[in-house]
Order: sequence, then C-alpha cells, then structure tokens
Amino acid sequence: MKAIMASVRLSVQRALLAVLLMSSAVAARAQPEWTRLYCDDPAFSVEAPAGWQIVAVEGRGARLVPPDAGPVVEVVVWDALHLPATPETAAVEHEAVLARAIDYRRGDVRRVETAGGAGLVVSGSVRSSGVMESSIFCAYAAGDRHYILGTFAPASRLAELRAELIDRMMLSFRPEEEAAPAPPPGEPPERPEPVAPADRGEVQPGPAPSTIRVGPQDQPIGPELRAPGPPWIEHVNPRGFSLSMPADWEVRCDDGLILVVPAGEEERTRLLAIWPVSGDDPGAEQALRELLARVPEVTPTRVEVASEEGKGATVLDAQAEGHLRVAATWAHEGWDGLLIVAVGPAVTWAADRLALARIAASFSPGAWPAPRRAEREVIGDAGLMSWRLPMEWESSGGVRDEGGELGIETEAQGPEPDRLQVAWRQPLAPRFRALTPLLESLGWREGERYSVPDSSSGLLIYRRREPAEMIEDLLLPRHSPALSGVEVDATRAGGAVSGLVTGTDASGEIVRVTGESAEGRRERLYLAATGRSRPPLTATCWDGAVLWAGAPEGRLAEAVRALVRMVESASPTETGAERHRGGLGDLLERACAAVGAIPGDLRSGAEPAGLQGVVGADAVTWDRTWRLPVGALQHWAEQAGEPGSITVGPRGGMR
Repeated sequence: MKAIMASVRLSVQRALLAVLLMSSAVAARAQPEWTRLYCDDPAFSVEAPAGWQIVAVEGRGARLVPPDAGPVVEVVVWDALHLPATPETAAVEHEAVLARAIDYRRGDVRRVETAGGAGLVVSGSVRSSGVMESSIFCAYAAGDRHYILGTFAPASRLAELRAELIDRMMLSFRPEEEAAPAPPPGEPPERPEPVAPADRGEVQPGPAPSTIRVGPQDQPIGPELRAPGPPWIEHVNPRGFSLSMPADWEVRCDDGLILVVPAGEEERTRLLAIWPVSGDDPGAEQALRELLARVPEVTPTRVEVASEEGKGATVLDAQAEGHLRVAATWAHEGWDGLLIVAVGPAVTWAADRLALARIAASFSPGAWPAPRRAEREVIGDAGLMSWRLPMEWESSGGVRDEGGELGIETEAQGPEPDRLQVAWRQPLAPRFRALTPLLESLGWREGERYSVPDSSSGLLIYRRREPAEMIEDLLLPRHSPALSGVEVDATRAGGAVSGLVTGTDASGEIVRVTGESAEGRRERLYLAATGRSRPPLTATCWDGAVLWAGAPEGRLAEAVRALVRMVESASPTETGAERHRGGLGDLLERACAAVGAIPGDLRSGAEPAGLQGVVGADAVTWDRTWRLPVGALQHWAEQAGEPGSITVGPRGGMR
C-alpha cells in the first residue's frame, strides 16, 4: 500500500512539474525580445519588440509599425514654434494641432526621465465622429526641435497597451540619434529593412501624409507651421504694470480693467482681460460674470468650473454668443484677487489660447494702492457665536442661555454723527405673560414683572399684540433716539418672518417707521413676529422677536446692508457648536429666512459692495499695496509651455 501511495505522489509531482514547465514556456513566448531601432531622417532611436519596423514619413516624422495588426505608434518631429524648445512647449504645440482637428481634452501630465533626457507624458481623450478614444504621448526636445511619440487606443485597452508597449517605448526614446552602433569587426552591419506589412499599405514611404488614425477615421496631424507673425514686445504701462504681447496688439485700461486686444480689430472677438481687484471673495463664477458684464462683446451662455485643485487659482471654461470660447482663472488671497479672462473664436481657439496664455503669463503688476478689509469679525458675549460688521462699527451682546433656553440678543452701531443702527432680538426677553381678566381682577397691570420660579428675568405682563402693535406700544419707547411724529407702515409677511418665533399661532410683519429725532429725521425697518409660547406655557404666555435697522432719512439701505450681513454671516463658534449645535443653528436659519423677506427696494441696497478694481483707482485714502495672490499666473504659464519662466518681478509680482 505504501508503495502505491509513493507511486501516486511521484506521478502528481511529475504532472505539476510538467505544468510549471509548460507555463514558463508560454510566459517566455508571451514576452518578445526588444531591440533598438534607428531612423536617420528625422534622427532618433527607440526600443521596440522584435519584428517592428520604422517607416519614415518625409518632412513629418515616422511611424513604428508592428508585424501584425497591432497599434501604429507615431513619431512627429518639427522645428519648435516657440524657443527655447522644451518638452512642455512641445506638448502645448502638439495639443494645439490636435485641438484644431478633433475634440481633444488633456488629462494627466507627468514628468519623466528618458534615455534621451527629460520628457513629458501627457494622457488625454479625443472624440471624432462620435467615437471616444484615449490619447497618450510623450514630448521631448533636443536643440531647437520638438519630438512626440504617441498613439491612440480605446480607453479599455490603454492601461494594457502602456504596460506592454508604450511606456517602455516612451522611456527608451532618444532624439537626434542618427546611426546604429557599429557592429563588431568582420560582421556586416545589420539594419532592418523598412518593410511594411501587407495590411498597412498606408504607411509606405512617400509624400508626407497629413493624417493620423483616430478611431475609424484619419484626422489631420503634425504641426501646421504658420507664416512668421509679428514680433513680440514688452509693454510697460504708465499705470505701473508690464506684459509681453504681439507688436500689433494694444493695451487699454478702463475703470480698473486691463484689456489686451489686436489693434484696429473692429469686432472684438479676441481679447485678454486682466482685473486686479480687492474685496470679499464672491467665488470664481460670480467674479467672471461681474467682469463680463463690463465687456459687452462677450455674452456667456455656459460657465463651468474646470479645476479647483492645487495651483492657487480656480480654472473656468465657458462658451459665449457668437461661437466664442472663454477660459478664465480666479485667484483670491486675503482681501485681494486677480481674474484673467481669455476670449477667442472657437474655430481658432487652440492657437489663440496659446498666444493669450503667453500674454497672461508675462503679466507683472504694479504697486497699486488698495483698500483695507471693510469689515471685521465679532465674537459675541460668552463666545458662542460670531458675525461680521463694518470695520468701524461697535457691537455688543451675543447668545443668551437661560437654563438651556437659547436666545440671540445683539446690537451694533456705526460711527457718529450718522449713527446707523442694527439690532437682533430673538426672542425678546423676558417673555410675556398674557394679561387675563383673572390677573386684572387681582390687581396686575401691563408692564409689571411676573416672577417665575427658577427664572432670573421672570415674565412681563402684556396683552398679546400683533407685530406692528408690539413695535408701537413696547419697542419704540425703548429704542434710541426717541422719535416724534411717528408714521408706521406695516405689511403682513409670510412664514419667513413669523418663523422668528417658534411657538404656535405666529404672525409676522414688515414695518417701516419714520419720525423726527433730536438728530434729524430718521427711518427704521423692523422685521417682527409674535406667537404663542411653546408648551407648557402655550395657554398663558406669548413670545415676540425682532430684527431692525435704523438710519438718517435716505440712508436706511446702508443700515439694512449691515443687518443682512450680520445675520447671514452669523455662525456658532467652536464652543457654541459643541454646546448648542442644534438649537443655535435653528435660530440662525430662522433669522436668515427672515432677512430674505426684506423688500426689494431695500434688499438691493443690502448687497455687498462687490469687487473694486485697483488699477488707476482714485484712492487717496487707501494705505496699503495690492498683492498678487499666490499661484495666480501658474495656469497660464503651463498653458503657454513656460513653467520655468515665472520668477518674482521687481515690483513684487510674477513675470
């Protein structure tokens, strides 16, 4: 029996060994030998699997052709359009050609070290006749020439193709290598004949082809060399900035906006707009819309964020009426921002964008005066909530916490003599005890305080009022400055205002008050609500809440602006969030909804001042220097293929 088992084990071991040997043989056959191929014109060499051939394409480059029905790899060579020649400029010039011919989009970019020096591997995607494929190429430079090695493939095959073929080819590429190494003495030189396979007759040497296979169709390829254009000049502007531009372009400055346009071009379809500004960050899309509102030739139809990563600037892509393309970057740091917008016709966009990017990357700002931040952050009493107010305003109050019952009680005032005012009471404290016949029979009167166990403030005895009545009877006598000859105009509001209180049977009103004061005629706006208290006080108590703004007659919108900003910027501090996240957040949401109901004539005046251009501004009171946001020009430098050309300029900008 033991002999039989030993025989079985030996048979199994032999079978396994045979399987392993067969697997090794298959693996060996699956890994073809590689050899270095050489091309004399254009001069380069590259490693490829055995059996591959180089087929030169006169005046254009060459094609690397496999022995079977595999992918053709293209090598494109041309004299650099922009010197010095670098892999980055090679990639940009090549992509400009692709974008003119097909719908091309860049993907990832990675610097690599190759057998011939530095290279830039660029992946992307192309769409032709509805077919989407992946693009992969490596860009090189040698002397004054640019080189591209790349191919197209279905997205599902690209990873496999790169692992088996393309990555090694790209890393082995050597530009300007004209001849194969000399063979040992006595051996004839062996140079493979460029024999193309029968099924690839289109790659035979001959007149320079103008197409490359993309999906099922041939598309144009290769740099389209233009007639030499006008020289580029350095423009130094009297307003303190400088930039490079074509000699037949001109610079215009209008109300803080810098426009670089072709001189004498009647229809302004190509332009670069540069807008250095100060102000709160409104977001990239809003900043772009603000600028384009000042350029009537450009009406955007679609705006989307292309990238928000990494380089300090948000990149925007847009389309505009008249078949225009728009690219923009918005960078904001501290209180300063820079918006750069390039515009050009869609049919020439790839080439125009390259020139516009070069202009943008060369921009060096001046030492312009700029305004200081117009507002400050206020931390309320107890450190539970913060909000923002104009810089010179005084503020007091904060979040009130009485036994877990939260309320907001803040007020703020602008400088003398105008003394703009805002206040926020949500809900009013102390709460109100309804004056019932029983209390009256016991001798209680309105305005008296009704003590409540475990309450430091008790309750005030008043009959239930509608919001306007509460303002006239209870609040106006308390608010300074005192008004005489008061006129009250109340408008019933919806749930947004009545939501200032949390109980039942609530009502809200928007009340405008005018009257005479010792300081002159004044105006006030009240957002007021009243309603029954929450259980267990519903049957006997009621609550009131109010947001209000006051100002000299004619300036109420300024005070409303401060009120809206205070409410909409309010947020729990870290301590407030830890202690009262739910309750405090609910109060803030209700207050924000209420200010949203402010009438249009006042709400329009409540909008922030917006971005302020600093170029040529009449700003005798501005006492600081505008600063270029970090990374504001990096995107344009990369688009222009000049990432190494950006250095700190003499005026603190970037060149």
